[in-house]
Amino acid sequence: LPRMPRRVVHALCVTAATASASLDETALDRVYFSLLHLGQALSELDLEEPLQLLIATQRAYDVAGTLTEQPLHALAQGPALVMPRELPEVHTRLLDLADTSDAEAVARELIAELCSPGAERVVARRAGARYVQVIARCELPPPAASLPEQPVFLFTGGLGEIARSLAAHFAQLSGARIALLARTALPARRVWPELARGGADAQSKLLGELLALEARGVALTILRADVANAPQLKAAVAHAREQLGRIDVVIHAAGTIDDAPLAHKTRAAARRVLAPKLEGAHNLLEALADQPPKALLLIGSTSAVLGPPGQIDYVAANAYLAALARACRSQLPGTQVSALGFGMWRDLGMAARTQRPAAAHRDHASPHPLLARRREAGQGQLELETSLSAEQLWVLSEHRVRGGSSVLPGTAILEIVRAAAQLALA
Repeated sequence: LPRMPRRVVHALCVTAATASASLDETALDRVYFSLLHLGQALSELDLEEPLQLLIATQRAYDVAGTLTEQPLHALAQGPALVMPRELPEVHTRLLDLADTSDAEAVARELIAELCSPGAERVVARRAGARYVQVIARCELPPPAASLPEQPVFLFTGGLGEIARSLAAHFAQLSGARIALLARTALPARRVWPELARGGADAQSKLLGELLALEARGVALTILRADVANAPQLKAAVAHAREQLGRIDVVIHAAGTIDDAPLAHKTRAAARRVLAPKLEGAHNLLEALADQPPKALLLIGSTSAVLGPPGQIDYVAANAYLAALARACRSQLPGTQVSALGFGMWRDLGMAARTQRPAAAHRDHASPHPLLARRREAGQGQLELETSLSAEQLWVLSEHRVRGGSSVLPGTAILEIVRAAAQLALA
């Protein structure tokens, strides 16, 4: 081309090849990775003029009476929201269509949207009308399901702080029985009391919380499985039913995050972020299909609608989770299905830990500028922690993506690892 186009249309989501709900790699290439790779290619160009990127999807949202039929297409919301945050020359818009069987009609819709002014990121067209996604406060509907006596809860990501916090809340219900499913292996039950008294490290805290649940009379079952592994998850769900008799409420809290600029995202890194939400939720639905629970809660993130830079895959995964909840409401009429997008939890999770004062941990100052605090965690373990601020640290202030967001360069990460090893071995 003699010059860079000013308008680009991504229409791979509205072809017959993506009509199914398959999670195979070909479908992911069309819906997500093609957009990631396009963003990476654009990040290498010196764009002299703004570029408009229109991303077309099909029935990824409930709009004007049309229900969500293609939750996988919601993955495109990640690139649509994050790309302009990291590449300010690129203006994105996601257009959701109801019917793509008429190619000429689709072309007219795409052209109309390309000519539409405004800064909306997510829009939909239905029967000639245009709808814009907005964030608004609304009243929650009354619960559609009541819990039976001695309710049984199953948590995925069960040993994470969020799941444990929710489990402690539901443990207040009379006779509650709780199954916590996670990839992490725990020590033998007989040594929990001794290890819980062993120090202030994460494992001691975890075991202490589990023992506290049991002390309150909660029947606790620990299951080990990777939610992204269908046979493992199916076996774990079957074991939970065998141990507890049934499952009334399932809370899917498994997930991981890996912040990095989209220019540096690899397929392997993105798949690690996507897997707990995509394959995990898909496998969970299949494992529960023969005996659906009364309620299914999918734990998501506000990142799905805020689109913070560095989280293109995490935004996509949580947007998919919300779309899956919408789709499941018609597929599982006897189950109340909800997706809740949370922000940072107070005093919980890695983000919250960086906000805690050092005195709360009885920390000691670290001699290295990239490692602010150090603590002896017991059992010969050394924990190092820091809060990085672009206003206070040159290594961040002098390394920014085009949108102005700070990034930590790879050499700084290597230096953190080197310094941590030196402190640990000293």
